[in-house]
Amino acid sequence: AFARRYRVAAATWTDAYFLRNDHHDDDDPRGRALAAATTLVRALAADAGLLLETGARSERGDAGVALGRSKVFLRKAAFEKLEALLSRRVAKACLALQTRWRTFREARRLAACRRLALALQRRHRFLAAR
Repeated sequence: AFARRYRVAAATWTDAYFLRNDHHDDDDPRGRALAAATTLVRALAADAGLLLETGARSERGDAGVALGRSKVFLRKAAFEKLEALLSRRVAKACLALQTRWRTFREARRLAACRRLALALQRRHRFLAAR
């Protein structure tokens, strides 16, 4: 669930590619989930300012993430930072999608206007030639 939710926030498509379940060769679902979570935490650590905790407790009270055998443990600050990063990345992706759609829609309208203008010019030339 962690990898499914936060792979959208991966910085590049290659980070997200390695998080897909069908990419890993082993048949162990826990191993795949742990590999995906590890990859994702490392990919997001720099952007979200996360501290990957290796021991049972962190020496500092920073935003920490600990990886268990089958779960990802987040401190409250880490969860909030990940949610903020996810929100920013989703908003940025939505904006890019809207921009592309509007560009496509306006290009289609411009092509229709050009076709109409050519038809009007053709009609005018035909009538002027009579």
